[in-house]
Amino acid sequence: GGKGPSKTPLEKNSFYTTAQWVGKFYHNHDFILFIFLGILSIIFLISLVMDGLGGRPFGNTIQNLWNALLPLP
Repeated sequence: GGKGPSKTPLEKNSFYTTAQWVGKFYHNHDFILFIFLGILSIIFLISLVMDGLGGRPFGNTIQNLWNALLPLP
């Protein structure tokens, strides 16, 4: 007799397809995250430059943006 439950080719194939899909998703996820962080850092740098040129304390613009996005009590 055979030892343990034998896997059918269909099961193996669906697992392989799922693994490929997950791999692709994670790869794209990293790429999207990288772009998002890049855009975020550019916005942050621009706001620091604006603060510097405006003579305001550094991080003032970011603080205002943060307050606008997350209204704290």
